[in-house]
Amino acid sequence: MEQEKDQPVILRIYRLPSGLWGGRLSAGEDDIGELGAFPSTKEVEQAAADTGLYPDRVEIEED
Repeated sequence: MEQEKDQPVILRIYRLPSGLWGGRLSAGEDDIGELGAFPSTKEVEQAAADTGLYPDRVEIEED
């Protein structure tokens, strides 16, 4: 994980089968967190911020 310190933190937001939005935080090859089901992508971003991790980049998966 030492080399991961220089890797950007990425929040990938995706649509769940339920129609809600979920998120995955990663740095390099490592997943560092999952975020639950939210009605909007903005709420996923806020949930990430609430963890204290601020992603360097946000990617939203298109439907």
